[in-house]
Amino acid sequence: MCRPKNVVIFDFDGVISFSDDARFKILKEQALRYNVVMPDYLYEETVGQTTIDFFKKHFSYLNPDTTHNIIENYTKIYRSNILQYSKEVKSVTNFIKKHNAEYTFAIASTNTIINIEAILKKFDIINFFSCIITREDVCKKKPDPSAYLKVIDELNVHKSQCIAIEDSSIGARAAVGAGIPVLGLLNGCNSDSVFDGLPIVGAVSTESELADAISLILRKTTAL
Repeated sequence: MCRPKNVVIFDFDGVISFSDDARFKILKEQALRYNVVMPDYLYEETVGQTTIDFFKKHFSYLNPDTTHNIIENYTKIYRSNILQYSKEVKSVTNFIKKHNAEYTFAIASTNTIINIEAILKKFDIINFFSCIITREDVCKKKPDPSAYLKVIDELNVHKSQCIAIEDSSIGARAAVGAGIPVLGLLNGCNSDSVFDGLPIVGAVSTESELADAISLILRKTTAL
């Protein structure tokens, strides 16, 4: 019997596609229309966080109508230009193109299936994924582990066969909660400090580092 391939589960935003800088810029601009100042230090707080949860956490004092209008305006601008704003995280997309026959690839994301599929098509890698779990597929968002547990269930694999690639503490906590080893990705706009206090198995930035770390970690976990 052939041994099933190990599974690499990617977060999407900041791991496969990078648009966090454009997203924050649009949010700042739309907030300012309502005299709401969004300091630059809050940029890191938007990474791995849904827009609604970000506003609940940092701007809970706003009138609900104001929050609704800011988010609605931001969403219209961002979604209508999503392909323009989305850039490949080359270390990851190159890895996917080169190693798709070696591993099973999946996505666990808080983004929407419409956005993800459109961007994967743009990057010409959509056919390399066996499972894509989004916010529409689970009741609880990251850092709850539901998205990762859903991937495991859909692919009918054991968590020891999996590794998660995340760029934020929120995502890393979700994978850890599912019992999956987490490899932190440094995408040029974050640092390994975002993973402080979390039991990740390492942090990488280049394609070769990513490939070597995934191979080593999966060999160790599947050998247990």
